[in-house]
Amino acid sequence: MCFLLKKQRVLDALKHQFDTIENLVKDVVPICDEIISKKDWRNIQKRYVNRYANFNVGTLNITSSAFIDIIVFAYNGDARAIAVISHVKKCIEIISSYVAIYTQFKSAYYDILKRMIVSFDSDPNSNNSDFKNGISELTIFANLCESCCLEILHIEKLLDNGKSVDFSVRLSSKTEVLDFDIITYQNIDPHQHETSDTVNTFLDKRISEKYSDKMKNLPNGSYPEFRVLPIVEYREGMEIFCYEVDSSKSLPIMAYFANTIDGKTEYCLMDLNDVCAELRTRRNIEAV
Repeated sequence: MCFLLKKQRVLDALKHQFDTIENLVKDVVPICDEIISKKDWRNIQKRYVNRYANFNVGTLNITSSAFIDIIVFAYNGDARAIAVISHVKKCIEIISSYVAIYTQFKSAYYDILKRMIVSFDSDPNSNNSDFKNGISELTIFANLCESCCLEILHIEKLLDNGKSVDFSVRLSSKTEVLDFDIITYQNIDPHQHETSDTVNTFLDKRISEKYSDKMKNLPNGSYPEFRVLPIVEYREGMEIFCYEVDSSKSLPIMAYFANTIDGKTEYCLMDLNDVCAELRTRRNIEAV
């Protein structure tokens, strides 16, 4: 009964004081008013209220987060959420400066931010957090903005089969072009795998599905400059494996890793093999 009363109070607050949440979001994304209309906010509020109403009475375990959740958690002092929000703010600062000069990418940038904020699953107990795809795109975009050897050519480049790719870049050679799609794999359980071979088979299947889908109905049947950029969330147990990809289809697997030093948690994106190698060295263990 106590839980039901608390839940009702939260629902009432979401219905009548949602502007508090709006302001928290705007503190993280200062250009919110340029990308999200009042009508959008009312729709977000309605969906968010319905989402909270779907919480299982027996558990408050959220397995499908919204970006708004992370902002609220950070506001309430959660260290990991604070690290995520700090990371997003840094990306926004970098990209905003970049698109102020390269204005042709501003629309695509705004689209990424809007999707990150408004996209969330109506079921808080599902296993998919849509906003994480937006954070992955923001992170890679920010990295490209600061790169001295990669030039952004297109964002959401249209293909002849009606599909698009996230980013098209020119390498330092000034002739070679690389197109890639970012895909974020969530909730990978390393304990379901016994060896590096089995986890690589699992990941290769998923990467190949993404790659094959992009190839469908291309006029010439091939796309040699395209790769998938897989990003995973690091989970304890992943460090015992060595990760390999088919380089004709995929770039090296990257991982989000929450690193805590002197009590401060930093949210960073690193090569998954580098993360795992460092952890194996720290723990004096061998890969399997």
